[in-house]
Amino acid sequence: MRTTNVALFTDSSMTQDGYSSPFDLELVTGYSLQAMWTGTPTGYLFIQVSNDFTKPPTNWTLIDRSLVPTNGAAGDALWKQHMAAFRWVRFGYAFGSGTGTLNARLSCKGTT
Repeated sequence: MRTTNVALFTDSSMTQDGYSSPFDLELVTGYSLQAMWTGTPTGYLFIQVSNDFTKPPTNWTLIDRSLVPTNGAAGDALWKQHMAAFRWVRFGYAFGSGTGTLNARLSCKGTT
């Protein structure tokens, strides 16, 4: 089984909205996403998915249960998706106020 671990955000400023690059889940059976942030950001972290056939995808849908408020304090969050049935995934941050630094990694397992 193939495993992958990639950085989606590395020491990224949380003073504006931001999105990771799309990650292709074609051969992935499941993934987890971990985010850690510092400072006092107020906003939301979230996951979006797409089933677009095109590369890069242009149509994105928010996974409602993925919304995590940053609440103006440092913190962390972990999401797990067993049996991922999407073609693409990306991670995002919606800025509200404050400042901070975001780090996030995607870890996945898939077929060879």
